[in-house]
Amino acid sequence: MHAPGSRRVLHLLGRSSGGIRRHVRYLAANPPEGFVTAGVMGPRSVHHYFHDLDFRVWDGRRPWRSLEPDVIHAHGLTAGLRAIRSTMMLPGRPPVVVTVHTSAQQTLRATMPGANLPFIQGAMWTLGRTLISRADAVIAVSEEVSANFGATDTVAPAIDLANGLTIPRADVRRELEVPEDTIVVLAVGRLHPDKALHLFIEAVQGTGAVGWIAGEGPDWPRLEELAAGTGVRLLGQREDVPSLLEAADIFALPTAGESYGLAAIEAMAAGLPVVATRTGAIPEIVADAGLLVQPGDSAGFVEAVHRLIEDRELRRNLGLAAKSRELPSAKDLAAEIGRIYERVIAGRTPRGRRF
Repeated sequence: MHAPGSRRVLHLLGRSSGGIRRHVRYLAANPPEGFVTAGVMGPRSVHHYFHDLDFRVWDGRRPWRSLEPDVIHAHGLTAGLRAIRSTMMLPGRPPVVVTVHTSAQQTLRATMPGANLPFIQGAMWTLGRTLISRADAVIAVSEEVSANFGATDTVAPAIDLANGLTIPRADVRRELEVPEDTIVVLAVGRLHPDKALHLFIEAVQGTGAVGWIAGEGPDWPRLEELAAGTGVRLLGQREDVPSLLEAADIFALPTAGESYGLAAIEAMAAGLPVVATRTGAIPEIVADAGLLVQPGDSAGFVEAVHRLIEDRELRRNLGLAAKSRELPSAKDLAAEIGRIYERVIAGRTPRGRRF
């Protein structure tokens, strides 16, 4: 039931990764004080993730006529551009807030095969910045993303790190046929060349450890071929990542570009030592709770993974440091977003709605 006097928020998302979905799900299920969720709209492919919420398939047209939101919150650059384009000519439209989760370069590489060409990057970046500037507020998940898009606010994704029960470590290892005394190295992320997961396979191969890669994406065929006979297993998309983290001993992600580092935060919350690259917000997030190398430093990444596999005491110390890190509270981050909603609503001159 909607509380009397509460403002209504409509969340829009496109074809999103797990991190964006979890952020939207948390906000939809735990709206900031004074707000209620009018609904969640996105592609049919993510419907199952919001099965217990008011989810509607969004075809990119104006879906808010019957929902009458006070704020439209679009998540991701693509959803943001579509929301702005479909509302910009509407008199009395509700304010649009856009959260940008990736840098311009990451977005282009993920969506356009020829996006490495400088003139394409320049044109798309200019178009994206121009359209995004029409939003009533732009939230970036990190300072790097903010610098790309001129965001008015920087707020990390709000996710619940304790969202659900985990399966016991022994049960997960039994399911995946890994003995208790075997070191398990885990990576979680979209299988895209940006994640440089071929280095993960190289780092685990020949060590006696087992590697798990959780995720799906266009790089699957290449990684599956590289992983054959190496002790690395591709697990596909998993909804039990917290359980995988509990069953693993090391988290390692050699990503070439990361805007925030949500997977690293989840690993640290589970008390895992982390091997990662100095990209996005990862250096600030991990700090002394892991081993960091420069993006593209293949030898350095492999050496860091080997070092943790071989040094039990180092794993233990870094794991304790990870567990003790003060990570941002999802409730506090949601409250920050609520203040942004308040600001954009207050900044609008009241007019009769015409949806």
